[in-house]
Amino acid sequence: MKQSSQVEEIAASHRKNKNVNSSDEFLSGFKKDDKLHPVITLVIFWSPDKWDGPRTLHDMLDISDTEYLAYVSDYKLNIVAPEEIENDDFGKLHTSLSEVLQYVKYSKNISILEEVMNQNERFRHLDRKSAELINVVTNSNLKYDEGNEVVDMCKAINDLVENSKNEAREEMAKELISDGAYSFGVYLYFHT
Repeated sequence: MKQSSQVEEIAASHRKNKNVNSSDEFLSGFKKDDKLHPVITLVIFWSPDKWDGPRTLHDMLDISDTEYLAYVSDYKLNIVAPEEIENDDFGKLHTSLSEVLQYVKYSKNISILEEVMNQNERFRHLDRKSAELINVVTNSNLKYDEGNEVVDMCKAINDLVENSKNEAREEMAKELISDGAYSFGVYLYFHT
């Protein structure tokens, strides 16, 4: 819940219960001892690449006189970049977000991705929504049974690799034929 929503909810409760002690509390609807729950904003960088953008508000500002920065509040951007996550840290996440971020991190290197997936049993039983998210953010074009709520990502990636190999073979054959390196002939053999 946003902090502004929290303030509105607390204020509405005080007004409804008529339990404000001063005119200041009445106007704001917020008592001195009221507390808010923190709201943390995370930005997930859905790329296997290194994050090279700003990480604070000050980094985003174009101020030539740095003395002004003392008067501008700085805010840290909480960025989750899969490339920066250490392998041991994926285990600290107890949801399928762990597998999604791992897949994103290694999506450019199929051999490492296959190794990671084969070592993590959870990739064999990934929920469909996480598999769909992987497909969208990595443009992997994985095929799996849409009717199932659980996806075997190891099978999906193996199928993708096999299809890629077959497509590469077909392309190579087409190029060899068009270059004249191979030609097909029909030979008839008669037996007497």
